[in-house]
Amino acid sequence: MRTDLFALGSILFELMTGRRAFAREHTIDTLHAIVHDDPPDLLPRDTALSSIVRRLLAKAPDERFQSAIDLLWALEHIGPAELNARPYGTPLNRSPRTRTRWAMAGFAGLAMVVMALLAVRLWKPQATESAGPALTQFTWSLPSDMGLDSAPIVSPEGRRVAFTAVTVGPVPRLYVRSLDSRDATAVAGTEGAKQPFWSPDGSSVGFFARGKLMRVAVAGGVPVVICNAPDGRGGAWSPSGMIVFGPQLIFEGLAKVSADGGPVDPATLVDFDRGENSHRWPVFLPDGIHFLFYVRASADERRGVYVASIDRPASKPGSPLLRSESEAVFVPTSGGERGVLLSAADGQLQARPFDAAALRFDGDPRSLPVAAGGNTPYHSAMLSASADLLATVATPMPYGVQLGTVARDGTDVRLSSRRPQNWPRLSPDGRRLALQVVDPARGNPDIWVETLADGSLIRVTTATGTEIFPVWSPDGLRLAYGSGSLTERRLSIAAADGTGVVQELACPGAYCEPTDWSPDGRHLIVNTRPALNGARSDVWSVSLEAGGAAEAILAGAFSEYDARISPDGQWLAYVSEETGQAEVSVRAISGAPRRLMVSNNGGSQPVWRRDGHELLYVDREGHLRGRSVVRQPREALTLGAAVSLSVPLIGSGHWGTQYDLSPDGQRVYFIDQALSPRPSEISIVIGWRALLK
Repeated sequence: MRTDLFALGSILFELMTGRRAFAREHTIDTLHAIVHDDPPDLLPRDTALSSIVRRLLAKAPDERFQSAIDLLWALEHIGPAELNARPYGTPLNRSPRTRTRWAMAGFAGLAMVVMALLAVRLWKPQATESAGPALTQFTWSLPSDMGLDSAPIVSPEGRRVAFTAVTVGPVPRLYVRSLDSRDATAVAGTEGAKQPFWSPDGSSVGFFARGKLMRVAVAGGVPVVICNAPDGRGGAWSPSGMIVFGPQLIFEGLAKVSADGGPVDPATLVDFDRGENSHRWPVFLPDGIHFLFYVRASADERRGVYVASIDRPASKPGSPLLRSESEAVFVPTSGGERGVLLSAADGQLQARPFDAAALRFDGDPRSLPVAAGGNTPYHSAMLSASADLLATVATPMPYGVQLGTVARDGTDVRLSSRRPQNWPRLSPDGRRLALQVVDPARGNPDIWVETLADGSLIRVTTATGTEIFPVWSPDGLRLAYGSGSLTERRLSIAAADGTGVVQELACPGAYCEPTDWSPDGRHLIVNTRPALNGARSDVWSVSLEAGGAAEAILAGAFSEYDARISPDGQWLAYVSEETGQAEVSVRAISGAPRRLMVSNNGGSQPVWRRDGHELLYVDREGHLRGRSVVRQPREALTLGAAVSLSVPLIGSGHWGTQYDLSPDGQRVYFIDQALSPRPSEISIVIGWRALLK
């Protein structure tokens, strides 16, 4: 097959240029040229057929058409203007006889295109009769250094696919690929983009980046900020210019805003009393008023697809339209109001006939022979469709991280299974590990304790709120943590054996999270912010005695956070951003003001060794570094030179401290930042409605 395609390219080259692509004086030289040389640069510039011929003759296998199906679509999308133009290669200043001969060759070339098109059609084993295009299936493989970071999103007209992807670095960008193009085009200015969605006319793409909802014209232009969206989870753009979107990962309903910017209003309200924790992945129905969305909930009966509308005040969801572990995409199949809801279940594509005007199903569901990965705590299901084009990815997006432990010299690395987890904290005796684990199906973050000797697990919290930052009491019997909803935060203390909450305290600000427990057991050290979305963070001490009095320890003009008390209770290590970047400092808690800089070129996540003789931190590249601590007369403190530990890179996870040190200082427990392989193949199905018959 590939030999035939190469031969076709050679014929077309000769018909278009009047010269053979690889002809040499001797046969052996011609054979060598076929294998090693590029054809002469004689093809017309900036024409689709020239691009096709160059690709047919490419030397590198991954640059050629991978199948006749790929060639078919490239040929079928040559524009009419090009087909009606002056025949390729026709000389402008030749004799009438020569011009006639070249014109005949040019027309023969176009005839050859038609013949090739017909021939390729005969090669298509999947072709069947349907109301739309013939059923055609093929795969787009991304370049070897690129991996998907979102589902492929089909444009309204069904000729382009948008997606976000990462290359060598970890930062994703927005890409768009047309059916008649071999390569995806990166959209300028979209670094950090995620969760793309198309405008109704296909001229722009909405996406989330850097805590904002944004839009960008696909043809070129500067991305435009629409509004704040701290951790966006899907958007939908109506013909009237209204965008419905999920602004947060958890504990917030959908919001709505004009695509031109302006006031942001709630579109749905989360029903916390019924176990819901977030609304996400909205999709407009044909009337541009009603939209589908997905509800994540700890209660199984509440998870699924719901319907709401933008012309009514935001309200809590009623009954689910469809109980499901995946969101749904509506695709019209006959007229504007009738179509199917596509979703993913058990790795397969599910289709349900749906009347969008009556908002009801009007047929039995069926499983289609197309693989489609389901949604995850952070990504949508891997599918999208227009009336004629379906794009899927067989596997879900990878998620979660591994908990690792390693000797400080880099030997004896051990990794756990991959799951959504954060903030590992060893018990004072080093025998147990507390951390936050997120239920991937229900989306509920809880605090768990693992016994390291046998791997047994105890679930410490069961509330529907978000529990974060576990901190051990000095005696190892209790755990303090941040709790409550996104808008109503508090400090909670629970028994470490999972027998229940024993104390709750108010946050000293709109938001707080514990970072340490004083050695005498009387105070919690907490990060706090005066406003929920405030940019500045301060460090406070909260008394555990009756009344829970709180006082600011560090509350300057710059953010200060993640404070940890030395084992003797005399010194406080913390992170400050006063220099314009995060740096670790240590200062005396009482007595005369004394302060030492621990890092000098970026640092965060300070941790004391349990004997107080070492202070560790993470530099801005993620290397774990340690400085010896020497106590001098009259309570002075001296720090040794910074030394790098031979352990894997320590990342920041969501935020906060993502590692801990064993009591003897010989082992590091950390969140491994190595990413799972990302999917790199997009399955394309043209005329997919034939699968419904």
